Amino acid sequence: MSSDANRPRNDKPLKQTNIWRRITQSERRSKHSERTAEQSKILHTEQYAEEEEQIIEASGGFHPLKIVAALIFLSFISLILLVSFEMWRPQQLSDLPGYHDKTLAKDLSAFIRHAGKQEIRLTEAEINSYLGESCRIRQKGISALLAQPSGVALRCHDGYGELIIERMLGTNIKHSVSVYLSFSRHVVNGTPVIELELSGGKPILGHFPRGGHIGHLPLPQRYMQILTPGLESLAALYPDFSTLVLDGSYLPSFRKATNTQEGLLILSPL
Repeated sequence: MSSDANRPRNDKPLKQTNIWRRITQSERRSKHSERTAEQSKILHTEQYAEEEEQIIEASGGFHPLKIVAALIFLSFISLILLVSFEMWRPQQLSDLPGYHDKTLAKDLSAFIRHAGKQEIRLTEAEINSYLGESCRIRQKGISALLAQPSGVALRCHDGYGELIIERMLGTNIKHSVSVYLSFSRHVVNGTPVIELELSGGKPILGHFPRGGHIGHLPLPQRYMQILTPGLESLAALYPDFSTLVLDGSYLPSFRKATNTQEGLLILSPL
């Protein structure tokens, strides 16, 4: 027999080859599993995104324009509520000198008649006390069914006055409206004329002349024309004062109250 037949077989290379093959197959299976997991994750993410889109579409969506429109709508509703609140919130008149205080009342009509051509100075307290004693006005028209005046007062500002009418809605709800009064003197064809303007103070938004208030809400001058009939009726109750102003004999002016001085209505002879 040949000597090669008795030589022991060397199986080591074969074993190493098998081990390497198994390692390679294991790595391939691992990479395949990773790719499969990654593809499954991507597919799951896409499915989740599609489901979210379907939910958003079903609920109307969250389009930026819709969000803006919703914010504008909420702002508009808030503005309406604020305006309504300010409109029905009455002015506080308890700190107004002489209002509902008849102890200071004196006959201002007689005082004016005997003033001659001298300057006339009337304090807020004197005017409001006199108005509380002498003024008797009633609401007319359909609105009389809902409200009746309960008091009239004058508040002096620098350069203009504010005539305030307090009303009662029903039996216990107070409401107030006011109109600003400012006077200026003009000469027409050689005759002095006193002009009344229903405005005063800083313009609303810097452009619209301020005419008064309904509640606490400031109103432009043009809307105060509806109070002209009421002002004419009120002026008719005080012919002495009206005559002094309308015939151009006196120019009314106003001075705001300070810590040391009372608010004043000053009638300067012309």
